[in-house]
Amino acid sequence: PLKGVDGENRGVRVQLNPKGQGELKLIVELPMFRRYEQPLNLRTDQVLDEMVVTLQRENLFDYPREPLENSLAMQLIPVRADLELLASIWETRQSDYDAFTRSMGTKLPQPRKNDKRAGADYARFINQWAGKFNPPPQSEFAQENPQSHGPDHPVVNVTREDAELFCSWLTLHERKEGEIGAGHEYRLPTDEEWSAFVGLDGEVGSWPMDKHGRAEGFFWGEEMPPPDRSGNFADLSLVSADSVEAGNHIAGYDDGASHTSPVGSYAGRPVGTHMMYDLGGNVLEWVASDYSPFGEYDVARGACWKSFADNHLKASVRRPVRKPSQGRGNLDVSGLYGFRVVLAKVPVIVEKEDETEAGLGEPNEE
Repeated sequence: PLKGVDGENRGVRVQLNPKGQGELKLIVELPMFRRYEQPLNLRTDQVLDEMVVTLQRENLFDYPREPLENSLAMQLIPVRADLELLASIWETRQSDYDAFTRSMGTKLPQPRKNDKRAGADYARFINQWAGKFNPPPQSEFAQENPQSHGPDHPVVNVTREDAELFCSWLTLHERKEGEIGAGHEYRLPTDEEWSAFVGLDGEVGSWPMDKHGRAEGFFWGEEMPPPDRSGNFADLSLVSADSVEAGNHIAGYDDGASHTSPVGSYAGRPVGTHMMYDLGGNVLEWVASDYSPFGEYDVARGACWKSFADNHLKASVRRPVRKPSQGRGNLDVSGLYGFRVVLAKVPVIVEKEDETEAGLGEPNEE
């Protein structure tokens, strides 16, 4: 039942037009539930004693589930039953990031008229990111080798903050379009979630620095060099293209790419009943975690097209990167860093009420 501000059951009083009837739309909204709408036609002599509305809970994460394709044609899959999120099967592409920069260069997606929740999302977005987005010229997103810069290649030359801004924009954009509800958001995976992608369960430690390099095993297994088409690493193709020192590549391995490659070009890793790609190789991936409690370093996971040393190819390796102190200028993100996104539930913070004040009465004692 609807209650008045004093807690008493008051029902709803409707002001009808002079003709003695009224048309209205009943709208019920509740966080984590789908919006409910129903048209009503009321007469002056009509009394609705009780109306029951059943709300459907928003839940994208039923198991098992087929992959979800979002508005940017990203493919997202469930990872593990205890992780209520969907993860992109590949790294964020240049085409995905281009859609974002075009939108930011013109205007932000505006919330629907009279949609207070979307308006609040928009206000938070502006407050958080106003003045921070100053994208480098498009040429700076290009890589050293022009042949490695295509719409299906991973975006590079981005900071963790750039990646988080992309996630905030995509969340706002898809909420506006009705693709996702207020109970879900795009974000970077945490360090712990990224470990789940590569099957690193039971790592010991509170921070990424505690877990760095502790677990043995490469992204593809135990053997060295990697099996054919295991991923995009520093190989003979890089040596041929860049004339790097002979020792700065994986001896006897050739993946056919001198720099980045289109996402999903190499063997995938089984994650549940689906596959994820480029978890080791192509580009390093930002995660939503600091390296240590001191907050001086961001963290990147995985390996990249320039990785060749054994201690850089372990699945448990973390790459600490000092946070920029003055925008992009003092941070060399080079062509090595990119990111992938997850679609996750927004954490719900429940404030405990005093049971007596909430009108629940005293607990039963038996």
